[in-house]
Amino acid sequence: MSADEFSTNKGSKASLNLEFSVLADQEAATVNRLGIRNERYGEDSQLYGIPNPGIVLVDAEGTVLLKRAKEKYSERPALDELVTAVAETLSDKSEEPAGDDESMEGVDTS
Repeated sequence: MSADEFSTNKGSKASLNLEFSVLADQEAATVNRLGIRNERYGEDSQLYGIPNPGIVLVDAEGTVLLKRAKEKYSERPALDELVTAVAETLSDKSEEPAGDDESMEGVDTS
């Protein structure tokens, strides 16, 4: 997810040969909705809308299943911890009936 313009993300995605979508969130609507915006930067800052580093796991219906964000980029969880959390989340999801989960409906990705 990036606060950069769509065209910038598209160029970065192509030059880095990324095979996944990159979200362009210029107005910070998504990071605010997810509660992961880095609050050190106010609306008057050029860096407004920068998310805290982390991961967000979204299913095919747009439901947020898991999110982990840390204020400091140097405080990221270990990969094995994330893999375990994702596996447990997916296992729990398969056992639960559908509910009113947080949704990413209407969010555009490139």
